[in-house]
Amino acid sequence: YAARWKVSKLLRLDSPRLVGDVIQASRGVSFCQILSKNRNRRQGGHSDEGGVPQVFLYLPGVDGSAGTLRFQQEDLANNYDLWAMTIDPADRSRFPEMTGYVSRFLDLVTNRGESSRAVVMGESFGGLLAAGTALDG
Repeated sequence: YAARWKVSKLLRLDSPRLVGDVIQASRGVSFCQILSKNRNRRQGGHSDEGGVPQVFLYLPGVDGSAGTLRFQQEDLANNYDLWAMTIDPADRSRFPEMTGYVSRFLDLVTNRGESSRAVVMGESFGGLLAAGTALDG
């Protein structure tokens, strides 16, 4: 519960109950699943051919908090399997390491028998990270 509380504060979520799985990519980089307040409301959402909710990965700006996601978080969580990358301010991973973390995460979530596709959106530095990951892939 303490880890979820920490993530919920970093992402500026209303409650730690909105944090699902947390996948640690490195000491300072995590991928956090964000749940909907109304977990049963995934009607009309974006799904793959098998009806599995499509993964939506949000990559943060240079502050690493994904804090601005909170304005769209509820709508996105209602329509996608929403994940956000968080970067600890003390993390000093190089850009190629960061694109590697994103690629490995996407491989994990698209190959584990759930959604076969993902939407990746980045804000500021996250946009550069998304483009760098796409070019590497």
